Amino acid sequence: MLTLHGPTGSSPGKWTLSRVGTAEERMSVHNEIRALEEKLKGVDGWETRVKELHELLSVQEGVGEEREKEK
Repeated sequence: MLTLHGPTGSSPGKWTLSRVGTAEERMSVHNEIRALEEKLKGVDGWETRVKELHELLSVQEGVGEEREKEK
């Protein structure tokens, strides 16, 4: 990637050439992919836990409604 820096005062403009997709950048992407894959492995467990919590909360909602009816 070519980055141009404008002229300042009496000095002409400067430029910087950097390589896109260096080994370091590729490693960073691979590490991020690996971390995301690890998180995705836990999705089934979290979905199960959400269902359990939903069931527990549904039972509690029903109990509260029964108490209101008794009054």
